Amino acid sequence: MFARIVFLSSFLFFTSCATYTKNSDAMRSSIYSEEYDEALKKIDGSDVAKKGRDKVLYHMERGSILYLQGKYPLAAQEWLKASDRIDELYTTSISSQAAAMTVNETFSDYEGESFERVLLPIFSALAYFSNSQPEKAIVEVRKAYQVLNVIKKDNEGKNSFSRDSFSHYLSGLIYEEKKEWDSAIIEYRQAIDDAEHSKASDSEVTLRPIAEALASVAEHRNRQEILGQLKKKYPNLTWKKQSDLQNSGEIYVVYEAGKAPLKESEDIVVPVAGDVVRISFPIYKDVSYYSKGANVFIDGKLMGRPAVLQDIGSIAKQALSDRRTRDLVRMAARVLAKDQASRAIGRAAGPIAQLIASIFGAATESADTRGWSTLPDTLQVLRVSVPADKEVTLRIQPDSGKPGEFRVRVGAGDKKLVRWRSFW
Repeated sequence: MFARIVFLSSFLFFTSCATYTKNSDAMRSSIYSEEYDEALKKIDGSDVAKKGRDKVLYHMERGSILYLQGKYPLAAQEWLKASDRIDELYTTSISSQAAAMTVNETFSDYEGESFERVLLPIFSALAYFSNSQPEKAIVEVRKAYQVLNVIKKDNEGKNSFSRDSFSHYLSGLIYEEKKEWDSAIIEYRQAIDDAEHSKASDSEVTLRPIAEALASVAEHRNRQEILGQLKKKYPNLTWKKQSDLQNSGEIYVVYEAGKAPLKESEDIVVPVAGDVVRISFPIYKDVSYYSKGANVFIDGKLMGRPAVLQDIGSIAKQALSDRRTRDLVRMAARVLAKDQASRAIGRAAGPIAQLIASIFGAATESADTRGWSTLPDTLQVLRVSVPADKEVTLRIQPDSGKPGEFRVRVGAGDKKLVRWRSFW
């Protein structure tokens, strides 16, 4: 009987080690092979689709697959469902939190990391802009600002992701496309300010394309004070005149590079009341890929390389770092409660019952590795001028892997967003 109990408890331990990251490997493998229909079948048939507590995660991942298929309105609908569910969860579920404190974090409703909650409307904006719906895209960017404000308020400055230069830069691009110049200036200036104060971006790389965009619009509006500030800060800055841009077409190339880090479980052992217990918490680990950048060609002519304007991987790691101390305190409290409960069982029912309770406590102490696992590692942007009303061949050639090739026609003064994702 004792051997059977130990076996069953050990079985529970090993099966509990199957993290979300491992369980979703098959779905990501299909995505990386560009078998998107198969990836949809896998996510729809997975436990994530069935568990109410994983509803946010399900819609995040499903939206990504539809986005990669170019089904942009459907992708945005999935991400809206995820955002709506997060809003519902903003009022804490007592039963969910109680289960998380008693068993582990995976029993709580997944609400998304702070950066994931911001990326939902940002990717929706990219989807709508790619679908030539700038009005809907700007609505989504404004939603991103609202989420950032909530994060900033709730964390009282303790979360570094309270600024996002990419969302403001994207908003500036949209306003420029709509020829709402003063609004574009406001957004570009905010994008520069956010990039300068961000802990999770290479400000030198991020600032230059934003500064070029701001200078072009500021010159067009004769905002000499802004031009003076830019020239002082960036002595070698050059930009394209709006008069030239209005006589040509322009393509906004968005290159989505690689694979964002994935959550893995990491254990630490801590002494408790003369014994040692295991605490398991999530960490982000990089996923290898080769195409850190890409070359962009128009009719065979090299136009340049997109610049990294959103480093999702760095933001993800910073997100966990921001809340590490708070998480460890909560986890330690849960582990201590489990230890005290097993000792109480031992006093009441004997050493075998205590052993079973201890094994169960260890088996269920599993890190929550749930996360939006289908994100790219970086978002990169390059603006390319093309002859107006002439069909051109746009080629986005990653450093490694399959290129994206598009036939594009853009009218005079018009803008078009074209995106491409590389996994390798």
